[in-house]
Amino acid sequence: MTKINIFQTLGEIVSAHPQASAVFKKYNIDFCCGGNRPLADAIREQELNGEELLSVLEEACFNAKEQVRKEDFRDMAPPRLIEYIVGTHHAFLRRALPEAGELAEKILRAHGTRHQELFKVHKLFNSLRAELEEHLIKEEELLFPLINEYEGKPSQQLFQEIRRVMEETEDEHEGAGHILKELRNITSEYVVPEDGCVTYELAYSKLREIESDLFEHIHLENNILFKRFRTIIDLSRPVHDLCKENPSVVEILRELGFDQITNPAMLNTAGRFMTIPKGAVMKGVDLGRIKIELEKRGFDIKD
Repeated sequence: MTKINIFQTLGEIVSAHPQASAVFKKYNIDFCCGGNRPLADAIREQELNGEELLSVLEEACFNAKEQVRKEDFRDMAPPRLIEYIVGTHHAFLRRALPEAGELAEKILRAHGTRHQELFKVHKLFNSLRAELEEHLIKEEELLFPLINEYEGKPSQQLFQEIRRVMEETEDEHEGAGHILKELRNITSEYVVPEDGCVTYELAYSKLREIESDLFEHIHLENNILFKRFRTIIDLSRPVHDLCKENPSVVEILRELGFDQITNPAMLNTAGRFMTIPKGAVMKGVDLGRIKIELEKRGFDIKD
Protein backbone atom coordinates (compact mmCIF):
# COMPACT_ATOMS: atom_id res chain seq x y z
CA MET A 1 0.00 0.00 0.00
CA THR A 2 1.03 3.62 -0.48
CA LYS A 3 2.28 5.64 2.45
CA ILE A 4 -0.15 8.47 3.26
CA ASN A 5 -0.25 10.03 6.71
CA ILE A 6 -2.23 12.77 8.41
CA PHE A 7 0.81 15.05 8.69
CA GLN A 8 1.16 15.42 4.92
CA THR A 9 -0.47 18.48 3.38
CA LEU A 10 -3.46 17.98 1.10
CA GLY A 11 -1.51 19.48 -1.80
CA GLU A 12 1.38 17.06 -1.29
CA ILE A 13 -0.98 14.08 -1.23
CA VAL A 14 -2.74 15.05 -4.47
CA SER A 15 0.55 15.97 -6.17
CA ALA A 16 1.98 12.53 -5.39
CA HIS A 17 -1.31 10.64 -5.86
CA PRO A 18 -3.65 12.48 -8.31
CA GLN A 19 -6.36 9.88 -7.72
CA ALA A 20 -6.67 11.19 -4.14
CA SER A 21 -8.42 14.26 -5.57
CA ALA A 22 -11.56 12.19 -6.23
CA VAL A 23 -11.59 11.06 -2.59
CA PHE A 24 -11.18 14.61 -1.31
CA LYS A 25 -14.01 15.81 -3.58
CA LYS A 26 -16.24 13.04 -2.23
CA TYR A 27 -15.58 14.24 1.34
CA ASN A 28 -15.81 17.94 0.33
CA ILE A 29 -12.20 18.55 1.36
CA ASP A 30 -10.67 21.62 -0.28
CA PHE A 31 -7.27 20.51 -1.59
CA CYS A 32 -6.69 23.46 -3.94
CA CYS A 33 -6.98 26.73 -1.98
CA GLY A 34 -6.58 24.74 1.24
CA GLY A 35 -3.79 22.58 -0.14
CA ASN A 36 -1.21 23.78 2.38
CA ARG A 37 -3.18 22.34 5.33
CA PRO A 38 -2.17 18.97 6.77
CA LEU A 39 -4.71 16.20 6.37
CA ALA A 40 -5.07 16.13 10.17
CA ASP A 41 -6.53 19.66 10.13
CA ALA A 42 -9.14 18.75 7.51
CA ILE A 43 -10.15 15.66 9.51
CA ARG A 44 -10.49 17.69 12.70
CA GLU A 45 -12.28 20.67 11.15
CA GLN A 46 -14.85 18.53 9.32
CA GLU A 47 -15.16 15.97 12.13
CA LEU A 48 -14.32 13.09 9.81
CA ASN A 49 -13.37 9.54 10.71
CA GLY A 50 -9.61 9.67 10.18
CA GLU A 51 -9.08 5.91 9.99
CA GLU A 52 -11.86 5.55 7.43
CA LEU A 53 -10.55 8.40 5.28
CA LEU A 54 -6.99 7.07 5.32
CA SER A 55 -8.28 3.64 4.38
CA VAL A 56 -10.26 5.04 1.44
CA LEU A 57 -7.25 7.07 0.29
CA GLU A 58 -4.91 4.09 0.54
CA GLU A 59 -7.34 1.91 -1.42
CA ALA A 60 -7.83 4.51 -4.14
CA CYS A 61 -4.10 5.02 -4.55
CA PHE A 62 -3.35 1.28 -4.47
CA ASN A 63 -6.02 0.49 -7.08
CA ALA A 64 -4.68 3.19 -9.37
CA LYS A 65 -1.00 2.30 -9.12
CA GLU A 66 -1.07 0.51 -12.50
CA GLN A 67 -2.63 3.55 -14.17
CA VAL A 68 0.57 5.56 -14.44
CA ARG A 69 0.14 9.01 -15.95
CA LYS A 70 2.35 9.57 -19.01
CA GLU A 71 3.90 12.66 -17.46
CA ASP A 72 3.98 13.66 -13.80
CA PHE A 73 2.90 17.30 -13.39
CA ARG A 74 5.61 17.75 -10.75
CA ASP A 75 8.26 16.87 -13.35
CA MET A 76 6.98 19.30 -15.98
CA ALA A 77 9.03 22.41 -16.67
CA PRO A 78 6.97 25.53 -15.86
CA PRO A 79 6.43 26.50 -19.55
CA ARG A 80 5.10 23.01 -20.30
CA LEU A 81 2.83 23.05 -17.25
CA ILE A 82 1.56 26.53 -18.19
CA GLU A 83 0.79 25.26 -21.70
CA TYR A 84 -1.18 22.39 -20.17
CA ILE A 85 -3.12 24.64 -17.77
CA VAL A 86 -4.09 27.11 -20.50
CA GLY A 87 -4.91 24.44 -23.07
CA THR A 88 -6.92 22.30 -20.66
CA HIS A 89 -8.36 24.31 -17.76
CA HIS A 90 -8.53 27.80 -19.23
CA ALA A 91 -10.03 26.43 -22.43
CA PHE A 92 -12.62 24.48 -20.42
CA LEU A 93 -13.68 27.57 -18.44
CA ARG A 94 -14.09 29.65 -21.60
CA ARG A 95 -16.56 27.04 -22.87
CA ALA A 96 -18.26 26.16 -19.60
CA LEU A 97 -18.84 29.59 -18.03
CA PRO A 98 -21.12 30.93 -20.82
CA GLU A 99 -22.98 27.61 -20.94
CA ALA A 100 -23.55 27.60 -17.19
CA GLY A 101 -24.57 31.27 -17.25
CA GLU A 102 -27.25 30.59 -19.83
CA LEU A 103 -28.56 27.59 -17.90
CA ALA A 104 -28.59 29.51 -14.58
CA GLU A 105 -30.68 32.27 -16.14
CA LYS A 106 -33.12 29.78 -17.68
CA ILE A 107 -33.84 27.97 -14.43
CA LEU A 108 -34.12 31.26 -12.55
CA ARG A 109 -36.84 32.43 -14.96
CA ALA A 110 -38.65 29.09 -14.94
CA HIS A 111 -38.34 28.10 -11.27
CA GLY A 112 -37.30 31.22 -9.33
CA THR A 113 -40.72 31.92 -7.84
CA ARG A 114 -40.91 28.43 -6.31
CA HIS A 115 -37.20 28.07 -5.51
CA GLN A 116 -36.01 31.49 -4.47
CA GLU A 117 -32.52 30.24 -3.65
CA LEU A 118 -31.98 30.37 -7.42
CA PHE A 119 -31.71 34.15 -7.22
CA LYS A 120 -28.71 33.69 -4.94
CA VAL A 121 -27.31 30.95 -7.19
CA HIS A 122 -27.58 33.27 -10.19
CA LYS A 123 -25.87 36.12 -8.33
CA LEU A 124 -23.07 33.96 -6.93
CA PHE A 125 -22.38 32.31 -10.26
CA ASN A 126 -22.17 35.60 -12.14
CA SER A 127 -19.80 36.94 -9.48
CA LEU A 128 -17.65 33.83 -9.90
CA ARG A 129 -17.77 34.12 -13.68
CA ALA A 130 -16.69 37.77 -13.68
CA GLU A 131 -13.81 37.04 -11.31
CA LEU A 132 -12.62 34.03 -13.28
CA GLU A 133 -12.77 35.72 -16.68
CA GLU A 134 -10.60 38.57 -15.39
CA HIS A 135 -8.37 36.06 -13.59
CA LEU A 136 -7.68 34.09 -16.78
CA ILE A 137 -6.60 37.25 -18.58
CA LYS A 138 -4.27 38.21 -15.72
CA GLU A 139 -2.62 34.81 -15.79
CA GLU A 140 -2.28 34.61 -19.58
CA GLU A 141 -1.18 38.20 -20.19
CA LEU A 142 0.83 38.95 -17.04
CA LEU A 143 1.76 36.11 -14.70
CA PHE A 144 2.51 33.29 -17.13
CA PRO A 145 4.64 35.45 -19.46
CA LEU A 146 6.65 36.59 -16.40
CA ILE A 147 7.26 32.97 -15.39
CA ASN A 148 8.27 32.00 -18.92
CA GLU A 149 10.63 34.98 -19.10
CA TYR A 150 12.17 33.99 -15.76
CA GLU A 151 12.78 30.47 -17.07
CA GLY A 152 14.83 31.90 -19.93
CA LYS A 153 16.60 34.67 -18.04
CA PRO A 154 16.16 34.54 -14.24
CA SER A 155 16.68 37.66 -12.15
CA GLN A 156 15.82 38.77 -8.63
CA GLN A 157 13.67 41.59 -10.02
CA LEU A 158 11.61 39.16 -12.09
CA PHE A 159 11.37 36.78 -9.15
CA GLN A 160 9.95 39.51 -6.90
CA GLU A 161 7.45 40.59 -9.56
CA ILE A 162 6.30 37.01 -10.03
CA ARG A 163 5.88 36.68 -6.26
CA ARG A 164 3.77 39.84 -6.14
CA VAL A 165 1.42 38.78 -8.95
CA MET A 166 1.38 35.20 -7.69
CA GLU A 167 0.16 36.29 -4.25
CA GLU A 168 -2.66 38.29 -5.89
CA THR A 169 -3.52 35.23 -7.94
CA GLU A 170 -3.62 32.97 -4.90
CA ASP A 171 -5.94 35.45 -3.15
CA GLU A 172 -8.22 35.27 -6.19
CA HIS A 173 -8.12 31.48 -6.03
CA GLU A 174 -9.22 31.68 -2.41
CA GLY A 175 -12.07 34.04 -3.31
CA ALA A 176 -13.26 31.64 -6.00
CA GLY A 177 -13.08 28.78 -3.50
CA HIS A 178 -15.34 30.67 -1.07
CA ILE A 179 -17.95 31.25 -3.80
CA LEU A 180 -17.86 27.58 -4.79
CA LYS A 181 -18.51 26.59 -1.17
CA GLU A 182 -21.45 29.01 -0.99
CA LEU A 183 -22.89 27.59 -4.20
CA ARG A 184 -22.58 24.04 -2.92
CA ASN A 185 -24.25 24.96 0.38
CA ILE A 186 -27.13 26.94 -1.10
CA THR A 187 -27.91 24.18 -3.62
CA SER A 188 -27.78 21.47 -0.92
CA GLU A 189 -24.85 19.78 -2.67
CA TYR A 190 -26.40 20.41 -6.11
CA VAL A 191 -29.47 18.31 -5.41
CA VAL A 192 -32.19 19.02 -7.98
CA PRO A 193 -35.67 19.40 -6.37
CA GLU A 194 -38.43 16.95 -7.29
CA ASP A 195 -40.15 19.47 -9.54
CA GLY A 196 -36.90 20.36 -11.30
CA CYS A 197 -36.77 20.01 -15.08
CA VAL A 198 -34.06 18.65 -17.39
CA THR A 199 -32.55 22.16 -17.68
CA TYR A 200 -32.37 22.31 -13.87
CA GLU A 201 -30.38 19.06 -13.90
CA LEU A 202 -28.12 20.33 -16.68
CA ALA A 203 -27.46 23.59 -14.81
CA TYR A 204 -26.46 21.86 -11.57
CA SER A 205 -24.42 19.28 -13.48
CA LYS A 206 -22.51 22.07 -15.23
CA LEU A 207 -21.86 23.85 -11.93
CA ARG A 208 -20.50 20.61 -10.45
CA GLU A 209 -18.30 20.18 -13.50
CA ILE A 210 -16.91 23.70 -13.13
CA GLU A 211 -16.25 23.14 -9.43
CA SER A 212 -14.42 19.87 -10.10
CA ASP A 213 -12.29 21.37 -12.87
CA LEU A 214 -11.42 24.42 -10.76
CA PHE A 215 -10.22 22.22 -7.92
CA GLU A 216 -7.78 20.50 -10.30
CA HIS A 217 -6.86 23.81 -11.97
CA ILE A 218 -6.10 25.67 -8.73
CA HIS A 219 -4.24 22.68 -7.31
CA LEU A 220 -1.86 22.62 -10.29
CA GLU A 221 -1.10 26.31 -9.84
CA ASN A 222 -1.00 26.71 -6.05
CA ASN A 223 0.65 23.43 -5.16
CA ILE A 224 2.91 22.77 -8.15
CA LEU A 225 3.54 25.71 -10.51
CA PHE A 226 3.76 28.43 -7.84
CA LYS A 227 5.61 26.30 -5.33
CA ARG A 228 9.07 27.04 -6.74
CA PHE A 229 8.52 30.78 -6.31
CA ARG A 230 7.81 30.63 -2.61
CA THR A 231 10.56 31.45 -0.14
CA ILE A 232 12.76 28.45 0.61
CA ILE A 233 13.76 27.54 4.16
CA ASP A 234 16.93 25.46 4.08
CA LEU A 235 16.93 23.46 7.33
CA SER A 236 20.70 22.95 7.16
CA ARG A 237 21.34 26.70 7.53
CA PRO A 238 21.76 28.48 10.91
CA VAL A 239 18.64 29.87 12.55
CA HIS A 240 20.30 33.30 12.71
CA ASP A 241 20.61 33.49 8.92
CA LEU A 242 17.06 32.24 8.29
CA CYS A 243 15.56 34.76 10.70
CA LYS A 244 17.63 37.62 9.29
CA GLU A 245 16.45 36.87 5.75
CA ASN A 246 12.86 36.08 6.77
CA PRO A 247 11.88 38.02 9.94
CA SER A 248 8.46 36.32 10.11
CA VAL A 249 10.25 33.05 10.93
CA VAL A 250 11.10 34.46 14.37
CA GLU A 251 7.45 34.66 15.44
CA ILE A 252 6.60 31.29 13.88
CA LEU A 253 9.37 29.54 15.82
CA ARG A 254 8.49 31.41 19.02
CA GLU A 255 4.90 30.17 18.76
CA LEU A 256 6.23 26.63 18.35
CA GLY A 257 8.27 26.72 21.56
CA PHE A 258 11.57 28.41 20.64
CA ASP A 259 10.99 30.96 23.41
CA GLN A 260 14.55 32.38 23.41
CA ILE A 261 14.52 33.22 19.72
CA THR A 262 13.22 36.74 20.35
CA ASN A 263 16.32 37.44 22.47
CA PRO A 264 18.79 39.22 20.11
CA ALA A 265 21.79 38.13 22.17
CA MET A 266 20.76 34.48 21.95
CA LEU A 267 19.99 34.72 18.22
CA ASN A 268 23.38 36.36 17.55
CA THR A 269 25.35 33.76 19.50
CA ALA A 270 23.81 30.29 19.66
CA GLY A 271 21.64 31.10 16.65
CA ARG A 272 24.72 31.36 14.45
CA PHE A 273 25.44 27.62 14.72
CA MET A 274 22.04 26.24 15.74
CA THR A 275 19.80 24.79 13.01
CA ILE A 276 16.06 24.24 13.25
CA PRO A 277 16.38 20.42 13.44
CA LYS A 278 18.95 20.69 16.27
CA GLY A 279 16.79 23.21 18.10
CA ALA A 280 13.73 20.97 17.69
CA VAL A 281 15.57 18.12 19.41
CA MET A 282 16.71 20.38 22.27
CA LYS A 283 13.23 21.85 22.77
CA GLY A 284 11.38 18.56 22.31
CA VAL A 285 9.36 20.00 19.41
CA ASP A 286 8.30 17.68 16.59
CA LEU A 287 10.21 18.66 13.42
CA GLY A 288 7.31 17.54 11.25
CA ARG A 289 5.04 20.01 13.03
CA ILE A 290 7.56 22.82 12.40
CA LYS A 291 7.71 21.97 8.70
CA ILE A 292 3.93 21.95 8.40
CA GLU A 293 3.61 25.32 10.12
CA LEU A 294 6.28 26.90 7.93
CA GLU A 295 4.60 25.53 4.79
CA LYS A 296 1.24 26.86 5.97
CA ARG A 297 2.84 30.31 6.17
CA GLY A 298 4.01 30.10 2.54
CA PHE A 299 7.55 28.71 2.90
CA ASP A 300 9.02 25.77 1.00
CA ILE A 301 11.21 23.41 2.98
CA LYS A 302 14.60 22.12 1.87
CA ASP A 303 15.96 19.35 4.10
